[in-house]
Amino acid sequence: MNKVQNAIYSFLVLFSVTILFGCGSVQSQINLDEKFTSSPEMKIEVGKVSNVCSVSFDINIEEMLTSAFTSELEKKAMLWIGEPGLKLTLETKIIEYQEGEAFKRGLWFMSGGGSWVFTIQSELREGDKIFGTVEARRYLYAGGESKGAWEIIFASIAKDIVADFEAQIKKKQN
Repeated sequence: MNKVQNAIYSFLVLFSVTILFGCGSVQSQINLDEKFTSSPEMKIEVGKVSNVCSVSFDINIEEMLTSAFTSELEKKAMLWIGEPGLKLTLETKIIEYQEGEAFKRGLWFMSGGGSWVFTIQSELREGDKIFGTVEARRYLYAGGESKGAWEIIFASIAKDIVADFEAQIKKKQN
């Protein structure tokens, strides 16, 4: 291959990876009750995940998001699996979904013209008492939406939310 063919090939590979996997960002904001105290033994149960936005999906996003939270809490050794002790429940609502246009996401010069937005809100609670809330918003600026892309997005959202709660909980340990 000559240099021109090499450059074209490299560009096409990079462009294809961007289209297949997308790129985006996560924004999250956490609030933890000032009176909340924790202990190192505290665990978190993954509670109900519900879709309260006006969009229905072809895939079971509630189950996929539950699985992402379960996996991330398990990695951090924070998952409640039925043992006695302090347990909090993480309940999550899908509150926003704005679908972008895949074609525009594929065009780098459209500057976000086809981006989509996905927002969830999670509560860390014990019974009716809410100890913490976090809202996470995910933007996808490039690429497509597939089951694999959703799994990657949910894993990154779950990772961010669990890390946010973990950091705040560690600060509150007595």
